[in-house]
Amino acid sequence: MVFQQILLPLFGIIVTTYVFIKLKRNQFSIELSFFWMFVGATIFILSVFPSLLNIFSSWVGIYYPPTVLFLITSILLLFVIFRQERTQSRLNEHLKDMAQYSALLEGRVIELERQFPGEHDLT
Repeated sequence: MVFQQILLPLFGIIVTTYVFIKLKRNQFSIELSFFWMFVGATIFILSVFPSLLNIFSSWVGIYYPPTVLFLITSILLLFVIFRQERTQSRLNEHLKDMAQYSALLEGRVIELERQFPGEHDLT
């Protein structure tokens, strides 16, 4: 009972506050902060008003309300995994492009060093 009435709302406030502080210090992207603030607010609201879970579960047609929490959590985790995979794919493409560009520049430097031998010494 103490967990649901005190610790869960406190956890929701802590998550939301932490994300807000990181966002204010430019250590967190605005795009991701909305998601995590939503998670913190949802934890807070559902812990303060647990009857909302019963209402939502009956609206969805699930007869055991805690199952809704698992469903919502599973959907949110899939969403996070999808976003991370998408970000990783973009970064891999960018890394490949940068490696190719670096190789082209290195080839150009070698070509210039052959054309102008001895002029590239910085000492």
